[in-house]
Amino acid sequence: MPRRKILVLAKLNNKRFMHFRHFITELGKHADVVIWDKDRWEIGRILRILKGRKFSPDFIFCYDFAYNYALAPRVYGLGSINIPKGVYYIDLQTQTEERKKYVRENKIDLVFSPTKDFFHRTLPELKDKFRWLPFSNNPDIFKDWHLKKDIDFLLMGRSWSAWYPFRNLVLKKMTGLKGFVYHKHPYEGNPEGRKVYIGEEYAKEINRAKIFFTCGTKFNYPVRKYFEVPACNTLLIAKGNKDLKELGFINGQNFVECTDDNFYDLAMYYLENDKERERIARNGYNLVHSRHTDRVRVKEFLDMINGYSRNRRI
Repeated sequence: MPRRKILVLAKLNNKRFMHFRHFITELGKHADVVIWDKDRWEIGRILRILKGRKFSPDFIFCYDFAYNYALAPRVYGLGSINIPKGVYYIDLQTQTEERKKYVRENKIDLVFSPTKDFFHRTLPELKDKFRWLPFSNNPDIFKDWHLKKDIDFLLMGRSWSAWYPFRNLVLKKMTGLKGFVYHKHPYEGNPEGRKVYIGEEYAKEINRAKIFFTCGTKFNYPVRKYFEVPACNTLLIAKGNKDLKELGFINGQNFVECTDDNFYDLAMYYLENDKERERIARNGYNLVHSRHTDRVRVKEFLDMINGYSRNRRI
């Protein structure tokens, strides 16, 4: 099949865009990609400009418009063109009604999201347009850096009790315990005076840990850390959710599923049992590097677009 010509509507220069930027870079190896980030343009005018550059897209991929278009440009008139269009929705708990309206008014054909169960719970009206595009990693960053495992227990990221009750519980229980380290989210509060872990520094810090705790927020879905931590050959102890089995995560084989009541005892057990911990961590590493890299996800993404296009022509 000829290479796809994909117009991506996204503000990739945003510093919080590392993962998606890596995904689009990988996409550019397998399709012809043009990124448009200018705000408040009409799509017809954009297409005329691109045609003058000998680029006519056969698919338009819109990034999430949430948070007042912080990560995507406002582009008008998408509903007036016949080119297949997809949108990528992440934080589904925000602006739910606006998301439905955006799909309806812009005549969006496909709605991609990294969560499956949460999507069906939150936007059931869009189930026929839904395509599952789970999170993925750049394996040049999220890998085994072969650093000394000198952190026993690691917790990173936001820990607000209202949104991250499990992380907050871990923080309260483990603070003061020898070998426990906690780092706030890099964009939380004022980072001045403390080291900020982003990109390679973030992955290397994960790699230093024997055990890493996380959860899928109060909404119970697999956040990026479910993929990032095993990719760095660190044992993931985390709350379970309904998407994990389909993603290949098996309790006791490639991660350790925990509850509010047993996470501490599990952590102590796996700290003392090196071989068990290392076996599960290595299996998690193999899972993520075989099924959840950007290269794998790009292929799945293109397969979904191609499948839709074939059915559309019938």
